[in-house]
Amino acid sequence: MSADIVVLPQPGPSRSHPVLGQVERYWDELRNGRQAPARAEVHPKGLSGALADCFILERIAPGLARVRVAGRGVAGVLGQEPRGLPFGLLFDRTTREEIEPVLERLFTGPTVADLSVTARGAGRGSSVPGEMLLLPLRDDLGGITRVLGCLKMAGTIGRAGAALTITGTRERPVPKGRALREAPRLEQEAAPSAEILRFPGPAD
Repeated sequence: MSADIVVLPQPGPSRSHPVLGQVERYWDELRNGRQAPARAEVHPKGLSGALADCFILERIAPGLARVRVAGRGVAGVLGQEPRGLPFGLLFDRTTREEIEPVLERLFTGPTVADLSVTARGAGRGSSVPGEMLLLPLRDDLGGITRVLGCLKMAGTIGRAGAALTITGTRERPVPKGRALREAPRLEQEAAPSAEILRFPGPAD
């Protein structure tokens, strides 16, 4: 079944985990009134406490992207290192095609996207809900071909990983104007996990 798409007015939707709000506020500060900040402006210190759940995507074709770098939390959901893999592989086959138009509108709009997802849990028959945030970024030439993403699951995924099922998609235009307040810095959830995402350079 196709997930419902609802265009929301500003401000953005409420979220159950504060880490997604922190990531969006940091992105909003970086863009400083522009449509999107540059990939090269994203720094690990600005995402302190959220690094394990963040990732960077690169557009490779209309509606398609690959994972350039990802935190340990994202790798844990997939059950393997996601770097270099098509972004669609994070989703199950029943909803994989739904992410393509969302990405294309993000790159061309640009838009901001919030996804509600579920994945198979560690317990038999269990299901873990989660939230994903997708934010546009510019490349070195000024085109919007990168994405800053954040994925937060509300439970434990099995060691083998699990594909995500999209249960809802909320899209909204990039807000106009500058950020009104500084993004708060969250405490590190776990030092080894938080340090896995290092953003080695603009090329990534």
